[in-house]
Amino acid sequence: EEDIETALGETITGQARIRHEAEQPLRISDLELRGENYALTGQALVRGLDAAFDTDFEVNLESTDIRPFSGLAGQS
Repeated sequence: EEDIETALGETITGQARIRHEAEQPLRISDLELRGENYALTGQALVRGLDAAFDTDFEVNLESTDIRPFSGLAGQS
């Protein structure tokens, strides 16, 4: 939990478009999360309970300083 807090920072802003239709996977598009020194953009597809909520992500992370993420990578 502490590693996540360190990586994300104190303030996060974001937005996404979420679309769900009956009997179809949940679609998350135009995903954008921003922190002090990073921006994460992308999309996701979340399948339902019958598929154990199998999720596909397509994301891009840009950061001016990767040191806050070192704990998440087991490098702290």
